Amino acid sequence: MYTYAGSEYDILTANRAAGPDVGLKELETTNLYGWVWNDKNYDGIRGSDETVDEPIDGQTVYLDQYYLDENGEWVLSKENYASAVTDKGRYEFAAVPAMLEVGNARRLTAYQIRMDAMNQGWTLTKYRQGKDSHKWSDLQPEDEKSPGARQRTAAEEEEGENPGELKIPLTLMEKEEFLPAAVEVKQAYSSYCVMAPDGKIYDMLAAPKEKASGNAGELPYATGSISGWIWEDKNYNGVQDPEEAPIKEKVTVKLERFIYENDTWIKDESFTVQKFSTNLRKTLDCLVLSLRIKWVLKHRTITSTVKAMEIQHAKPSIRFWKLF
Repeated sequence: MYTYAGSEYDILTANRAAGPDVGLKELETTNLYGWVWNDKNYDGIRGSDETVDEPIDGQTVYLDQYYLDENGEWVLSKENYASAVTDKGRYEFAAVPAMLEVGNARRLTAYQIRMDAMNQGWTLTKYRQGKDSHKWSDLQPEDEKSPGARQRTAAEEEEGENPGELKIPLTLMEKEEFLPAAVEVKQAYSSYCVMAPDGKIYDMLAAPKEKASGNAGELPYATGSISGWIWEDKNYNGVQDPEEAPIKEKVTVKLERFIYENDTWIKDESFTVQKFSTNLRKTLDCLVLSLRIKWVLKHRTITSTVKAMEIQHAKPSIRFWKLF
């Protein structure tokens, strides 16, 4: 006989005893998804009809992972945690964890989504238009201090991008905007419920099947035209009257380019001056120009290439395309 905790036990006699129960919970994950589309009608809202807004395939989207530290601040855990390529306009990051072990502590995770660049000759559509966050575009440029900013590669320079210029990524979220993968709850009911910096509470042990994580609306640069006439002003009134015909001599007109930046028009010295001539003796041939245009968007300059075309005319008019 043995005595333990005030009770006697006969080691030669067995008995069926109920021990403590343990409940285990598998950690849940979620799928983050979004859309990239050609906003053909330039309203900043993704339409369901493909004749209005077309999905863009082959666009690479990146996911950066953060965790909530002991001070209640988001800390970058892994840049380029995952990448996805759009298929029929949709991207998806599968099995994204809602919790991360850092040292011996379990931390709430959150994510930011960004794009490395858009297709050549494309730009951003209007930002967050309308009231439906599942339909609007979240795409905007980051700043030069963002984690993804880097120098342009040699291959990109060969394609015509400015040598040495920073390649600034595009984000689908605001700078201080993070997307936790966990389920949001109204109040904390266990030690796994954590309050994020925005005051919302999340249960790290629960995650929805999927979460919308941001959309990107793009559109190609628009083009306009500049045209004019050269005529003999016989009555010297500065107006081309109906009886005043275009001049017969060949005249050369020069095109220079200026960039509007910081409320000032600055001459673009890198632009090769284009010259056009009038000629009555023959029809103007089709002329294709490749113009490198700089756009200023939110204190950031985006360089792209667009194509323009000379229209055939029997009269001595000059027509060329210019991007405004």
